[in-house]
Amino acid sequence: MNKIDESRWVADFRALVPFPSEARLAAGRARLLAAATGKGQADRRHRAGAARSLLRWRPMVVLAAATAIGVSVAYVVTASAGGPARTAVAGRSGRSGLKAGHAAQPATLAAKVLHAAAAHVARQPPATEPSPGQWIYYAEVDEGANSAPTAEDPEWVTFDGGQTAYYNGPGGPLVVHTNRTSFPPPATSPWVALNTYGISPKIAWDVLASLPADPRALLAVIADQVATPAGKQFAAASVTRIGSGPPRTGAQLEFDYLTRILWNAHLAGPPAAQAAVYRAMATLSGITVQQGITDAAGAPAIGISDDADYNQLLLSPVTYQVIGWRVISNGIALGRGPVARSWPKGTLILSTALTQVTEVAAPGDR
Repeated sequence: MNKIDESRWVADFRALVPFPSEARLAAGRARLLAAATGKGQADRRHRAGAARSLLRWRPMVVLAAATAIGVSVAYVVTASAGGPARTAVAGRSGRSGLKAGHAAQPATLAAKVLHAAAAHVARQPPATEPSPGQWIYYAEVDEGANSAPTAEDPEWVTFDGGQTAYYNGPGGPLVVHTNRTSFPPPATSPWVALNTYGISPKIAWDVLASLPADPRALLAVIADQVATPAGKQFAAASVTRIGSGPPRTGAQLEFDYLTRILWNAHLAGPPAAQAAVYRAMATLSGITVQQGITDAAGAPAIGISDDADYNQLLLSPVTYQVIGWRVISNGIALGRGPVARSWPKGTLILSTALTQVTEVAAPGDR
C-alpha cells in the first residue's frame, strides 16, 4: 500500500479555496494603510493591530476572510525585495533604519549571529508544553511612520487558540470570545493540524517540536511544506513579508515560513527546537542581520531579514527570543490609487514590540 502524505493532501485541498475579488480586498487594504499612516476612521485596536492580526491564528471556517486581508498585504505593499543591498546603521531604529549606498554585509555575519542565538537558547532547560486551555497574557507596543510608540490594549489567548479576551474600550468590560471551530484530535500530525485549523500557539509549538535537529533535514521538511500552494500562502503572511511582496526565492519561502511559526509560538516553544530553527536559518542564502537597533518599545534588538533589512523579525540580543518585527520603506509607494503613500527610503513604516508574554490563571490577570 502506498504511503499517504496527509499533510500535502490537506494543503492541496486547502488551496482550492478561491482567492477573493478586488472589491473584497479593499477593506483590508484600507486597514493596512491606516495602520501605516496612523490616520483613518478605524479605532486604535484596528490600526497597527490590523497588520499584526494578519500574522496570527485563523481557523479554517473564517479562511476566506483571512485570505482576503492576507492577500491584500501581498498586493498593497509593493516594496521590492530585489532592490540595492543596504548595510546596517547602529543606533535608534526610529525613522532611519537603513542608509543607502553601502555594500551588503557579509553573509557570514548573519550566520554568526544566528549560531550564537542557537547556542544560547539550547542552553535553556527543557520546557514543558502548557495545557491547551492555559491562558497567555501578552502586551505589545506599536509604532508607525506618523505615530509615536503606543501601548496596545491588553489581550489574552488560550494556548490552543480556543478563547481570546480583551477589554471593550478604556474602562470597559472584559470580553471573552470562544472559537466554536473543532480542534484537532490529540493524535493529529502537527502539519495536518496547521494546514487544517490554522496557527494557534499550541500548533506552532507542536510544529517546532516535530522538526529535525539537523539543519538540512529541517529545511527539507520546510521545503516540502512550502512546495504546496497553502504553504506558499502561509509563508507570504509572515512578519518578514509585509513590506516586500510575495517571496521570490526558495530560501525566502523557507525563512518566512519559519519566522511565522516562531512569531505565533508566543511562549517560544521547546528550546532545542528553537535552536534548530536558528541553525537552519543560518544556512539560508540572502539572510542579513542588523545590530544596534531598538524595537517599538525602545528595547535593544537584532533585526533578522531575508530582503536586505527592509522587513525584519526582531530578536533580543540578551535572550535571543522573538520580541517584535518592523517594516522599513525602500521608497516604493504603499497602496494604490488615491490612497497610495510613499516614504523616503529608510523610513520606519510599521513596528510591533512584544513587551510581555506571561502564563496566567485567567483572562484579566497579568
